[in-house]
Amino acid sequence: MVTQTLSTINKNENNIKRATKIIYLLKVNGTTQTRIARQIGVSKQTFNKVMWGKAKSARINNWLKENLGV
Repeated sequence: MVTQTLSTINKNENNIKRATKIIYLLKVNGTTQTRIARQIGVSKQTFNKVMWGKAKSARINNWLKENLGV
């Protein structure tokens, strides 16, 4: 069994908090991941992976920062 380090656990918690905040803000703004992904020019899957911290994308992170403050 692989044990997780405290930093890995904290990183996972931060990713969950960030994704939850993004989901909430998208709902409040009446939009969806799919709509934003199309607007940015990426797939919904890519947007979702970046949102959950499983992938990195400057384009998506810039959009999130500029439009949602995340």
